[in-house]
Amino acid sequence: MKLTSIFYPILAVFALAVASCGGGKATYEVADEPAVFTVDAVVASAPELVDSVIDIEGVCSHTCKHGATKMFLIGDSATLRVEAGELGAFDTKVINNLVNVKGKVCEDRIDEAYLSRLEEQIKANAAQQHGETEAGCSHDNAANKVKASTPMAQIEEMRSQIADRTAKEGKPYLSRYYVLAQAYEIAE
Repeated sequence: MKLTSIFYPILAVFALAVASCGGGKATYEVADEPAVFTVDAVVASAPELVDSVIDIEGVCSHTCKHGATKMFLIGDSATLRVEAGELGAFDTKVINNLVNVKGKVCEDRIDEAYLSRLEEQIKANAAQQHGETEAGCSHDNAANKVKASTPMAQIEEMRSQIADRTAKEGKPYLSRYYVLAQAYEIAE
């Protein structure tokens, strides 16, 4: 029997024992979160990121025409709404530019009570219209994956989505994720 065939297993056991004891000081490598998230990564991980302050980068496709209080960042396969919040408004120069945003990931929950109130406002013609058509803002609809072309049809579409989610996940609401901006700049 060769000495090396005994030596290496003993060395491996010894190294494992030293590493596991470590003198009370563990040294584990933990994968860091990305320094800057892509739009697609935020949309894919939004439930886990709620209430986290993140840095995100994406191309601004649009700002809200009613005061530029919202901008929409696009990724390879997703769109994300960013709200100005305490910043007041976004400079419209961000449109068609790569933008870096620091902000808090937030969740709006749309449930039956919300839809009923919205339906009553629409019937009373008191609902605030966002966008240039009856269907609302196409960018907001894209971010929320809304396809219906009238407000009442959109409500029915959301009710159907809520029913599907309730059946699949036991959650009787839709989650709409967005970023509440704390700072932003056009990337250089």
